[in-house]
Amino acid sequence: MQSKPAGFVSYSGITPALAGIMWIVTLYMLCQVPQYNFGKIFLLFSLAFVVYFYIISKQQVQWKFWLVWSLIAKVSLLFLFPMLSDDIYRFHFDGLLTRAGENPYGVLPENYFKDNPYGFPGFLIEKMNSPGYYTVYPPVAQYIYAMAAWTKDIVLFSFFSKLIYLSIEVIGLMYMVRILKQLGKSPSLILWYALNPLVLVEGFGNLHIEVVMVSLLAIFYYYFLTEKMKKAGFFFALAVNVKLLPLILLPLLFFSIPRKVRKSFILSITITCLILVLPFVFREGFFTFLHSIDLYFRSFEFNGSVYAVLRILGIWLSGYNLIQYIGPLLALISLGIILRLSVVFARGNNREQQLTAMLLIWTVYLLLATTVHPWYIIPVVFFGMMTGNVYPLVWSFVVVMSYHFYGRTSDLLHIFLWIMQYIILFAFMWKSRVVKVVKIKLFSS
Repeated sequence: MQSKPAGFVSYSGITPALAGIMWIVTLYMLCQVPQYNFGKIFLLFSLAFVVYFYIISKQQVQWKFWLVWSLIAKVSLLFLFPMLSDDIYRFHFDGLLTRAGENPYGVLPENYFKDNPYGFPGFLIEKMNSPGYYTVYPPVAQYIYAMAAWTKDIVLFSFFSKLIYLSIEVIGLMYMVRILKQLGKSPSLILWYALNPLVLVEGFGNLHIEVVMVSLLAIFYYYFLTEKMKKAGFFFALAVNVKLLPLILLPLLFFSIPRKVRKSFILSITITCLILVLPFVFREGFFTFLHSIDLYFRSFEFNGSVYAVLRILGIWLSGYNLIQYIGPLLALISLGIILRLSVVFARGNNREQQLTAMLLIWTVYLLLATTVHPWYIIPVVFFGMMTGNVYPLVWSFVVVMSYHFYGRTSDLLHIFLWIMQYIILFAFMWKSRVVKVVKIKLFSS
Protein backbone atom coordinates (compact mmCIF):
# COMPACT_ATOMS: atom_id res chain seq x y z
CA MET A 1 0.00 0.00 0.00
CA GLN A 2 1.43 3.34 -1.07
CA SER A 3 2.07 5.86 1.71
CA LYS A 4 0.66 9.35 1.41
CA PRO A 5 3.04 12.31 1.21
CA ALA A 6 3.39 14.63 4.18
CA GLY A 7 0.72 17.28 4.26
CA PHE A 8 -1.72 15.16 2.25
CA VAL A 9 -5.33 15.56 3.37
CA SER A 10 -7.59 12.57 2.86
CA TYR A 11 -10.88 13.12 1.04
CA SER A 12 -12.46 10.51 3.30
CA GLY A 13 -11.25 12.21 6.46
CA ILE A 14 -10.76 15.80 7.46
CA THR A 15 -11.35 17.46 4.08
CA PRO A 16 -15.13 16.89 3.90
CA ALA A 17 -15.42 17.88 7.56
CA LEU A 18 -13.66 21.18 6.95
CA ALA A 19 -15.73 21.82 3.85
CA GLY A 20 -18.88 21.10 5.82
CA ILE A 21 -17.93 23.43 8.67
CA MET A 22 -17.08 26.33 6.39
CA TRP A 23 -20.18 25.77 4.29
CA ILE A 24 -22.61 25.49 7.22
CA VAL A 25 -21.10 28.49 9.03
CA THR A 26 -21.35 30.71 5.97
CA LEU A 27 -24.87 29.64 5.07
CA TYR A 28 -26.12 29.96 8.63
CA MET A 29 -24.69 33.46 8.87
CA LEU A 30 -26.36 34.50 5.64
CA CYS A 31 -29.70 32.89 6.43
CA GLN A 32 -30.15 33.72 10.08
CA VAL A 33 -28.08 36.65 11.30
CA PRO A 34 -29.48 40.18 10.92
CA GLN A 35 -27.11 43.00 10.00
CA TYR A 36 -27.17 44.58 13.46
CA ASN A 37 -26.09 41.41 15.34
CA PHE A 38 -22.37 42.15 15.30
CA GLY A 39 -21.40 39.59 17.94
CA LYS A 40 -22.80 36.63 16.03
CA ILE A 41 -21.55 37.96 12.67
CA PHE A 42 -18.00 38.33 13.98
CA LEU A 43 -18.02 34.92 15.68
CA LEU A 44 -19.24 33.10 12.58
CA PHE A 45 -16.88 34.99 10.28
CA SER A 46 -14.02 34.11 12.65
CA LEU A 47 -14.86 30.41 12.48
CA ALA A 48 -15.03 30.57 8.68
CA PHE A 49 -11.64 32.30 8.51
CA VAL A 50 -10.01 29.76 10.86
CA VAL A 51 -10.99 27.00 8.44
CA TYR A 52 -9.96 29.13 5.45
CA PHE A 53 -6.48 29.87 6.80
CA TYR A 54 -6.04 26.20 7.72
CA ILE A 55 -6.86 25.06 4.17
CA ILE A 56 -4.66 27.54 2.32
CA SER A 57 -1.73 26.89 4.67
CA LYS A 58 -1.48 23.21 3.66
CA GLN A 59 1.65 22.60 1.59
CA GLN A 60 0.06 19.96 -0.64
CA VAL A 61 -3.49 21.26 -0.68
CA GLN A 62 -5.80 19.59 -3.20
CA TRP A 63 -6.55 22.84 -4.99
CA LYS A 64 -8.77 21.40 -7.74
CA PHE A 65 -11.01 19.73 -5.16
CA TRP A 66 -11.30 22.95 -3.16
CA LEU A 67 -11.89 25.03 -6.27
CA VAL A 68 -14.82 22.80 -7.21
CA TRP A 69 -16.07 23.01 -3.64
CA SER A 70 -15.93 26.83 -3.75
CA LEU A 71 -18.17 26.76 -6.82
CA ILE A 72 -20.59 24.33 -5.14
CA ALA A 73 -20.75 26.65 -2.13
CA LYS A 74 -21.52 29.60 -4.41
CA VAL A 75 -24.24 27.61 -6.16
CA SER A 76 -25.83 27.00 -2.75
CA LEU A 77 -25.82 30.76 -2.14
CA LEU A 78 -28.02 31.28 -5.21
CA PHE A 79 -31.03 30.37 -3.11
CA LEU A 80 -30.34 32.68 -0.16
CA PHE A 81 -31.60 36.25 0.08
CA PRO A 82 -29.03 38.88 1.19
CA MET A 83 -29.24 39.51 4.93
CA LEU A 84 -26.13 41.56 5.72
CA SER A 85 -26.68 44.38 3.21
CA ASP A 86 -29.61 46.43 1.93
CA ASP A 87 -27.92 47.37 -1.36
CA ILE A 88 -30.03 44.82 -3.24
CA TYR A 89 -33.02 47.16 -3.07
CA ARG A 90 -31.13 49.79 -5.07
CA PHE A 91 -29.86 47.18 -7.53
CA HIS A 92 -33.41 45.95 -8.15
CA PHE A 93 -34.79 49.48 -8.50
CA ASP A 94 -32.12 50.41 -11.07
CA GLY A 95 -32.76 47.21 -13.03
CA LEU A 96 -36.53 47.74 -13.08
CA LEU A 97 -36.06 51.33 -14.28
CA THR A 98 -33.83 50.25 -17.16
CA ARG A 99 -36.28 47.54 -18.24
CA ALA A 100 -39.10 50.11 -18.11
CA GLY A 101 -37.18 52.24 -20.63
CA GLU A 102 -36.10 54.87 -18.11
CA ASN A 103 -32.60 56.20 -17.56
CA PRO A 104 -31.53 54.98 -14.09
CA TYR A 105 -29.10 57.92 -13.86
CA GLY A 106 -31.93 60.45 -14.18
CA VAL A 107 -34.41 59.19 -11.58
CA LEU A 108 -34.28 59.80 -7.83
CA PRO A 109 -35.97 56.94 -5.95
CA GLU A 110 -37.68 59.31 -3.50
CA ASN A 111 -39.16 61.29 -6.42
CA TYR A 112 -40.17 58.21 -8.40
CA PHE A 113 -42.18 56.73 -5.54
CA LYS A 114 -44.34 59.84 -5.19
CA ASP A 115 -46.34 58.50 -8.17
CA ASN A 116 -44.83 55.05 -8.84
CA PRO A 117 -45.96 55.00 -12.50
CA TYR A 118 -44.65 51.47 -13.19
CA GLY A 119 -45.98 49.90 -10.01
CA PHE A 120 -42.66 48.93 -8.45
CA PRO A 121 -42.88 47.22 -5.03
CA GLY A 122 -43.24 49.83 -2.27
CA PHE A 123 -40.77 48.08 0.02
CA LEU A 124 -37.93 49.10 -2.33
CA ILE A 125 -38.07 52.71 -1.14
CA GLU A 126 -38.76 51.67 2.45
CA LYS A 127 -35.64 49.49 2.69
CA MET A 128 -33.32 51.31 0.28
CA ASN A 129 -30.36 53.25 1.66
CA SER A 130 -29.72 56.75 0.22
CA PRO A 131 -33.03 57.12 -1.72
CA GLY A 132 -32.20 60.82 -2.05
CA TYR A 133 -29.13 60.13 -4.20
CA TYR A 134 -28.84 59.27 -7.88
CA THR A 135 -27.32 55.89 -8.73
CA VAL A 136 -23.52 55.55 -8.90
CA TYR A 137 -23.36 52.18 -10.67
CA PRO A 138 -21.75 52.28 -14.16
CA PRO A 139 -23.35 50.92 -17.38
CA VAL A 140 -22.24 47.25 -17.26
CA ALA A 141 -23.59 47.01 -13.71
CA GLN A 142 -26.86 48.52 -14.95
CA TYR A 143 -27.07 45.97 -17.79
CA ILE A 144 -26.59 43.13 -15.30
CA TYR A 145 -29.28 44.49 -12.96
CA ALA A 146 -31.63 44.92 -15.93
CA MET A 147 -31.07 41.33 -17.09
CA ALA A 148 -31.86 40.02 -13.61
CA ALA A 149 -34.87 42.32 -13.08
CA TRP A 150 -37.23 40.64 -15.55
CA THR A 151 -39.58 40.24 -12.57
CA LYS A 152 -40.66 42.55 -9.74
CA ASP A 153 -40.12 39.66 -7.32
CA ILE A 154 -36.94 40.64 -5.47
CA VAL A 155 -36.20 37.06 -4.38
CA LEU A 156 -36.06 35.99 -8.03
CA PHE A 157 -34.02 39.10 -8.83
CA SER A 158 -31.51 37.98 -6.18
CA PHE A 159 -31.36 34.48 -7.69
CA PHE A 160 -30.81 35.61 -11.27
CA SER A 161 -28.25 38.27 -10.28
CA LYS A 162 -26.23 35.63 -8.47
CA LEU A 163 -26.54 33.29 -11.44
CA ILE A 164 -25.04 35.98 -13.69
CA TYR A 165 -22.28 36.67 -11.14
CA LEU A 166 -21.48 32.97 -10.88
CA SER A 167 -21.29 32.51 -14.66
CA ILE A 168 -18.74 35.33 -14.89
CA GLU A 169 -16.89 34.02 -11.81
CA VAL A 170 -16.33 30.59 -13.38
CA ILE A 171 -14.66 32.22 -16.38
CA GLY A 172 -12.70 34.57 -14.12
CA LEU A 173 -11.32 31.71 -12.03
CA MET A 174 -10.14 29.92 -15.17
CA TYR A 175 -8.19 33.00 -16.19
CA MET A 176 -6.75 33.43 -12.69
CA VAL A 177 -5.29 29.91 -12.89
CA ARG A 178 -3.88 30.73 -16.33
CA ILE A 179 -2.22 33.88 -14.97
CA LEU A 180 -0.65 31.99 -12.06
CA LYS A 181 0.75 29.38 -14.44
CA GLN A 182 1.98 32.09 -16.82
CA LEU A 183 3.83 33.73 -13.92
CA GLY A 184 5.32 30.41 -12.79
CA LYS A 185 3.35 30.37 -9.54
CA SER A 186 1.50 27.48 -7.93
CA PRO A 187 -2.14 27.20 -9.12
CA SER A 188 -3.07 26.44 -5.50
CA LEU A 189 -2.82 30.19 -4.83
CA ILE A 190 -6.22 30.46 -6.51
CA LEU A 191 -7.73 29.26 -3.23
CA TRP A 192 -6.64 32.50 -1.53
CA TYR A 193 -9.37 34.19 -3.52
CA ALA A 194 -11.83 31.40 -4.36
CA LEU A 195 -12.33 30.22 -0.75
CA ASN A 196 -12.08 33.60 0.97
CA PRO A 197 -15.10 33.96 3.30
CA LEU A 198 -15.42 37.70 2.62
CA VAL A 199 -15.61 37.03 -1.13
CA LEU A 200 -18.22 34.31 -0.54
CA VAL A 201 -20.36 36.35 1.84
CA GLU A 202 -20.15 39.82 0.33
CA GLY A 203 -19.86 38.84 -3.31
CA PHE A 204 -22.23 35.90 -3.63
CA GLY A 205 -24.22 36.31 -0.44
CA ASN A 206 -24.86 40.05 -0.54
CA LEU A 207 -24.59 40.63 -4.30
CA HIS A 208 -21.77 43.16 -4.28
CA ILE A 209 -20.57 43.46 -7.83
CA GLU A 210 -16.87 43.68 -6.97
CA VAL A 211 -16.64 39.95 -7.71
CA VAL A 212 -17.71 40.60 -11.31
CA MET A 213 -15.19 43.42 -11.61
CA VAL A 214 -12.39 41.16 -10.29
CA SER A 215 -13.24 38.40 -12.79
CA LEU A 216 -13.07 40.91 -15.65
CA LEU A 217 -9.77 42.26 -14.30
CA ALA A 218 -8.39 38.71 -14.31
CA ILE A 219 -9.38 38.24 -17.96
CA PHE A 220 -7.93 41.65 -18.80
CA TYR A 221 -4.62 40.91 -17.09
CA TYR A 222 -4.19 37.55 -18.80
CA TYR A 223 -4.43 39.22 -22.21
CA PHE A 224 -2.23 42.07 -20.98
CA LEU A 225 0.34 39.53 -19.84
CA THR A 226 0.26 37.74 -23.19
CA GLU A 227 0.45 41.10 -25.03
CA LYS A 228 -2.94 40.84 -26.75
CA MET A 229 -3.63 44.51 -26.17
CA LYS A 230 -6.94 44.91 -28.02
CA LYS A 231 -8.55 42.14 -25.98
CA ALA A 232 -6.89 43.48 -22.82
CA GLY A 233 -8.32 46.95 -23.48
CA PHE A 234 -11.78 45.52 -24.11
CA PHE A 235 -11.94 43.62 -20.81
CA PHE A 236 -10.37 46.48 -18.86
CA ALA A 237 -13.13 48.74 -20.19
CA LEU A 238 -15.75 46.19 -19.11
CA ALA A 239 -14.25 46.13 -15.59
CA VAL A 240 -14.28 49.95 -15.42
CA ASN A 241 -17.94 49.94 -16.44
CA VAL A 242 -18.79 47.57 -13.61
CA LYS A 243 -17.07 49.78 -11.02
CA LEU A 244 -15.00 52.86 -11.84
CA LEU A 245 -12.15 51.96 -9.50
CA PRO A 246 -9.93 50.10 -12.03
CA LEU A 247 -9.25 53.55 -13.49
CA ILE A 248 -6.71 54.03 -10.69
CA LEU A 249 -4.56 51.40 -12.46
CA LEU A 250 -4.59 53.22 -15.79
CA PRO A 251 -1.49 55.42 -15.19
CA LEU A 252 0.57 52.34 -14.30
CA LEU A 253 -0.69 50.47 -17.36
CA PHE A 254 -0.06 53.47 -19.61
CA PHE A 255 3.55 53.83 -18.49
CA SER A 256 4.16 50.05 -18.57
CA ILE A 257 3.03 49.42 -22.14
CA PRO A 258 5.57 49.74 -24.97
CA ARG A 259 4.74 52.69 -27.22
CA LYS A 260 4.17 50.50 -30.28
CA VAL A 261 1.11 48.80 -28.68
CA ARG A 262 -0.01 51.58 -26.32
CA LYS A 263 -2.24 53.15 -28.96
CA SER A 264 -4.22 49.96 -29.64
CA PHE A 265 -4.74 49.39 -25.89
CA ILE A 266 -6.03 52.91 -25.22
CA LEU A 267 -8.13 52.91 -28.39
CA SER A 268 -9.74 49.60 -27.42
CA ILE A 269 -10.63 50.99 -23.98
CA THR A 270 -12.02 54.21 -25.46
CA ILE A 271 -14.18 52.55 -28.13
CA THR A 272 -15.57 49.95 -25.69
CA CYS A 273 -16.42 52.61 -23.09
CA LEU A 274 -18.18 54.76 -25.69
CA ILE A 275 -20.28 51.82 -26.89
CA LEU A 276 -21.29 50.95 -23.32
CA VAL A 277 -22.06 54.52 -22.28
CA LEU A 278 -23.86 55.74 -25.44
CA PRO A 279 -27.27 54.18 -24.60
CA PHE A 280 -27.34 56.38 -21.48
CA VAL A 281 -25.33 59.50 -22.30
CA PHE A 282 -27.81 61.28 -24.58
CA ARG A 283 -30.75 60.71 -22.28
CA GLU A 284 -31.89 63.10 -19.61
CA GLY A 285 -30.08 62.85 -16.32
CA PHE A 286 -26.92 60.94 -17.27
CA PHE A 287 -24.57 63.58 -15.86
CA THR A 288 -26.14 63.26 -12.41
CA PHE A 289 -23.79 60.26 -12.27
CA LEU A 290 -20.83 62.64 -12.04
CA HIS A 291 -22.64 64.68 -9.38
CA SER A 292 -23.18 61.50 -7.35
CA ILE A 293 -19.47 60.67 -7.57
CA ASP A 294 -18.64 64.16 -6.26
CA LEU A 295 -21.12 63.70 -3.40
CA TYR A 296 -19.49 60.36 -2.58
CA PHE A 297 -16.16 62.06 -1.84
CA ARG A 298 -17.74 64.99 0.01
CA SER A 299 -20.53 63.35 2.02
CA PHE A 300 -20.06 59.60 2.55
CA GLU A 301 -17.95 58.17 5.35
CA PHE A 302 -17.58 54.67 6.76
CA ASN A 303 -14.65 52.92 8.42
CA GLY A 304 -11.93 55.14 6.94
CA SER A 305 -8.42 55.03 8.43
CA VAL A 306 -6.47 58.22 7.67
CA TYR A 307 -9.75 60.06 7.12
CA ALA A 308 -11.06 59.11 10.58
CA VAL A 309 -8.01 60.67 12.24
CA LEU A 310 -8.32 63.86 10.16
CA ARG A 311 -12.05 63.99 10.88
CA ILE A 312 -11.42 63.99 14.63
CA LEU A 313 -8.72 66.62 14.22
CA GLY A 314 -11.02 68.75 12.05
CA ILE A 315 -13.86 68.62 14.58
CA TRP A 316 -11.44 69.52 17.38
CA LEU A 317 -10.14 72.55 15.45
CA SER A 318 -13.35 73.82 13.86
CA GLY A 319 -16.21 72.34 15.85
CA TYR A 320 -17.79 70.51 12.90
CA ASN A 321 -17.14 67.73 10.37
CA LEU A 322 -14.89 68.96 7.54
CA ILE A 323 -15.54 66.00 5.20
CA GLN A 324 -16.43 68.30 2.28
CA TYR A 325 -12.82 69.52 2.37
CA ILE A 326 -11.00 66.47 3.75
CA GLY A 327 -12.58 64.03 1.27
CA PRO A 328 -11.45 65.82 -1.93
CA LEU A 329 -8.05 66.62 -0.35
CA LEU A 330 -7.40 62.95 0.42
CA ALA A 331 -8.51 62.04 -3.11
CA LEU A 332 -5.91 64.46 -4.52
CA ILE A 333 -3.18 63.09 -2.23
CA SER A 334 -4.16 59.56 -3.26
CA LEU A 335 -3.92 60.54 -6.92
CA GLY A 336 -0.46 62.03 -6.39
CA ILE A 337 0.85 58.89 -4.67
CA ILE A 338 -0.73 56.65 -7.32
CA LEU A 339 0.94 58.63 -10.12
CA ARG A 340 4.29 58.43 -8.34
CA LEU A 341 3.97 54.67 -7.80
CA SER A 342 2.89 54.23 -11.42
CA VAL A 343 5.92 56.02 -12.83
CA VAL A 344 8.42 54.28 -10.54
CA PHE A 345 7.04 50.74 -10.85
CA ALA A 346 6.50 50.94 -14.62
CA ARG A 347 10.26 50.98 -15.23
CA GLY A 348 11.66 47.73 -16.57
CA ASN A 349 8.26 46.25 -17.48
CA ASN A 350 8.64 43.51 -14.82
CA ARG A 351 5.33 41.61 -14.44
CA GLU A 352 5.85 40.66 -10.79
CA GLN A 353 6.70 44.27 -10.03
CA GLN A 354 3.64 45.39 -12.00
CA LEU A 355 1.26 43.26 -9.93
CA THR A 356 2.88 44.49 -6.72
CA ALA A 357 2.27 48.05 -7.91
CA MET A 358 -1.40 47.25 -8.56
CA LEU A 359 -1.74 45.90 -5.03
CA LEU A 360 -0.04 48.99 -3.61
CA ILE A 361 -2.16 51.39 -5.66
CA TRP A 362 -5.40 49.77 -4.52
CA THR A 363 -4.15 49.72 -0.92
CA VAL A 364 -3.22 53.42 -1.00
CA TYR A 365 -6.61 54.30 -2.43
CA LEU A 366 -8.47 52.46 0.35
CA LEU A 367 -6.25 53.77 3.15
CA LEU A 368 -6.96 57.35 2.05
CA ALA A 369 -10.66 56.80 1.28
CA THR A 370 -13.46 58.19 3.44
CA THR A 371 -15.48 55.00 2.93
CA VAL A 372 -14.19 51.43 3.28
CA HIS A 373 -17.02 48.92 3.30
CA PRO A 374 -16.01 45.26 3.83
CA TRP A 375 -16.62 44.33 0.18
CA TYR A 376 -14.18 47.03 -0.98
CA ILE A 377 -11.38 44.67 0.12
CA ILE A 378 -12.33 41.98 -2.45
CA PRO A 379 -10.03 43.36 -5.21
CA VAL A 380 -7.16 43.61 -2.70
CA VAL A 381 -7.58 39.89 -1.95
CA PHE A 382 -7.27 39.23 -5.70
CA PHE A 383 -4.02 41.20 -6.01
CA GLY A 384 -2.74 39.62 -2.79
CA MET A 385 -3.27 36.20 -4.37
CA MET A 386 -1.43 37.24 -7.53
CA THR A 387 1.58 38.57 -5.60
CA GLY A 388 1.64 36.09 -2.71
CA ASN A 389 1.19 38.83 -0.10
CA VAL A 390 -0.67 37.80 3.04
CA TYR A 391 -1.77 41.18 4.41
CA PRO A 392 -4.79 41.44 2.04
CA LEU A 393 -6.08 38.14 3.48
CA VAL A 394 -5.68 39.50 7.00
CA TRP A 395 -7.43 42.70 5.93
CA SER A 396 -10.35 40.68 4.55
CA PHE A 397 -10.79 39.27 8.06
CA VAL A 398 -10.20 42.33 10.25
CA VAL A 399 -12.48 44.50 8.08
CA VAL A 400 -15.32 42.35 9.44
CA MET A 401 -14.91 44.44 12.60
CA SER A 402 -16.50 47.32 10.68
CA TYR A 403 -19.86 45.53 10.91
CA HIS A 404 -20.02 46.96 14.41
CA PHE A 405 -21.08 50.27 12.83
CA TYR A 406 -24.41 48.62 11.97
CA GLY A 407 -24.78 47.10 15.43
CA ARG A 408 -26.18 48.09 18.78
CA THR A 409 -22.78 48.50 20.40
CA SER A 410 -21.36 51.32 22.50
CA ASP A 411 -19.28 54.20 21.13
CA LEU A 412 -16.33 52.97 23.19
CA LEU A 413 -16.51 49.56 21.50
CA HIS A 414 -16.77 51.27 18.10
CA ILE A 415 -13.49 53.10 18.75
CA PHE A 416 -11.76 50.02 20.19
CA LEU A 417 -12.68 47.80 17.23
CA TRP A 418 -11.70 50.48 14.70
CA ILE A 419 -8.27 50.86 16.36
CA MET A 420 -7.76 47.09 16.57
CA GLN A 421 -8.71 46.63 12.90
CA TYR A 422 -6.09 49.04 11.63
CA ILE A 423 -3.36 48.15 14.14
CA ILE A 424 -3.53 44.51 13.02
CA LEU A 425 -3.61 45.51 9.35
CA PHE A 426 -0.65 47.91 9.62
CA ALA A 427 1.35 45.32 11.59
CA PHE A 428 0.97 42.75 8.81
CA MET A 429 1.62 45.36 6.14
CA TRP A 430 4.83 46.40 7.87
CA LYS A 431 6.05 42.79 7.92
CA SER A 432 5.11 42.17 4.29
CA ARG A 433 7.67 42.34 1.54
CA VAL A 434 5.59 45.02 -0.17
CA VAL A 435 6.84 47.64 2.30
CA LYS A 436 10.44 46.62 1.59
CA VAL A 437 9.84 46.92 -2.15
CA VAL A 438 8.32 50.39 -1.71
CA LYS A 439 11.30 51.57 0.32
CA ILE A 440 13.73 50.32 -2.31
CA LYS A 441 11.78 51.62 -5.31
CA LEU A 442 10.75 55.03 -3.98
CA PHE A 443 13.85 56.01 -2.07
CA SER A 444 16.47 54.65 -4.43
CA SER A 445 14.95 56.18 -7.56
